[in-house]
Amino acid sequence: ETSLDEDPLLKTAEAMYLLAIERDADVPEYHEYFADFLHRRGRGIEAVAAWRAMAEASGGGATELRQLAETYAQHDYLNEAIDAANASLAAAPEDFETQELAVRLYVRKRAYGEALAAIDQLDDLASDAASEERAIQRRVELYEAEGRLSERIAELADRDKILTRERWLLGLLEASDRQYDLAAAHLSQAAAESPQDTRILRALASVHEQAGHLDEAIAARRELVELEPRLATHHYQAIV
Repeated sequence: ETSLDEDPLLKTAEAMYLLAIERDADVPEYHEYFADFLHRRGRGIEAVAAWRAMAEASGGGATELRQLAETYAQHDYLNEAIDAANASLAAAPEDFETQELAVRLYVRKRAYGEALAAIDQLDDLASDAASEERAIQRRVELYEAEGRLSERIAELADRDKILTRERWLLGLLEASDRQYDLAAAHLSQAAAESPQDTRILRALASVHEQAGHLDEAIAARRELVELEPRLATHHYQAIV
């Protein structure tokens, strides 16, 4: 009986991949196809090397290294994914997308100490409303994953002075912990402090909806319609 590794068709396929790479090693797709082939055969070490060659053939810059990290992560090579993400950040330390990827990878690996350091760096790189919202969402996910929601909530709630952004985070954490009344109270305070911030108001509407506070949810959605008229249909649908 012939094993899979001894299958003549597979041996022929491998030889063809190697021949294509030998003839034109600068074509990234050849390395990618070969890496996929090796991965499916359970030859992980060789697959990792082939994907690395793919990135090098593509230029080996920060973008290619980030894409390499995403490829490794997709195939559950987490250590290699983290190494590639850090190499990308070394080449482009201001890249928000790569820093966000690093946070996600550390959380997947349950390396929470590294994730906490990475999330602080992500906050520093957030330069607009959308990236700030993504950064705070990643922090909520991290705190959920590490299983210390109650502790994190208490740390924020016990502060003498709290910024609007921290109050927003506190409300999101309380909502994640199903403390909906507290979450609604803190998000309402944050919304009052920053009445034009639709990110906070959306979070408040969502919490009211989760808690079954229909009148409050409708009121929040109506405010959002005024602030985001182009999204009026979405908000009206949420009310219904």
